[in-house]
Amino acid sequence: MTLSIRNFILAALVAAGMILTSTALWIPAKARLAQWLLADAWAESLDSGTAVKPWPWADHWPVARLSVPNMDIDQIVLAGDSGSSLAFGPGENMQAQAMTHAARIITGHRDTHFSFLRNIQPGQTLMLSDHNGTVIYQVDQIQVVDSAVTRLMPTAFPNGLILVTCYPFDALTAGGTLRLVVMASAVEPVKPLHPGYNVHMAISRPTATRALDGLAAKGFIQRISSEQDGREQTVQPTAAAVEIHAALNEASGVVTTRIKHTIGEEVFADTVNNVRGVRSALK
Repeated sequence: MTLSIRNFILAALVAAGMILTSTALWIPAKARLAQWLLADAWAESLDSGTAVKPWPWADHWPVARLSVPNMDIDQIVLAGDSGSSLAFGPGENMQAQAMTHAARIITGHRDTHFSFLRNIQPGQTLMLSDHNGTVIYQVDQIQVVDSAVTRLMPTAFPNGLILVTCYPFDALTAGGTLRLVVMASAVEPVKPLHPGYNVHMAISRPTATRALDGLAAKGFIQRISSEQDGREQTVQPTAAAVEIHAALNEASGVVTTRIKHTIGEEVFADTVNNVRGVRSALK
């Protein structure tokens, strides 16, 4: 994201806040606009290996990316689950994250980022990516608990993922003690964030070369190795476009590619919808 676009979104946030502060429209507007800036900060964080604030006065920063492939959910998760963080995105309980063999707990508002939990079902796939890689989870349990009585214990659900939001979704007033708790177990170990992928080009060598040259020139990939005939090549996504592994075959309407990689073809198919901006890379 260029500096001018970032400044425009910041200006939009401030202006919209001034106009809509007294109305309920400001809450979802702020949540949506903020995710654009958070995605940019997350990409910079992956590239630099350090925490990057989404805007200068922010008291939070991105720590992970949460995806629900079959619901088209792709959200940046912030450090901390305080009210100031949750206004802009889902927030992770950092105390739980620091524990060994404990569940990761992420909280979001029921009327913005975590409104999709209304339709979550057991068996659905969740994906959580951070600087260490990506873990694939499957939803096991969905419960409604009273937070005044029940306390979530991260160590009681080793290596799991817990999503929490207020309940019920249609409550007329906020501040109740009921919580919807979604518990998911890891079904795949951590996948490296930037693995190499074997790409078999089902097209002519010149077209394949132009396709990969175009992606490399845009900063999406770098070559690692290739076969002599040029039809089998190993490429690596750059930090600036970590999602490229899920959509090389979506990069252009005239390019057909088939990617075989470590996360498997089923997960690959599910994650294609999470990629942004790659489709026009060769245009």
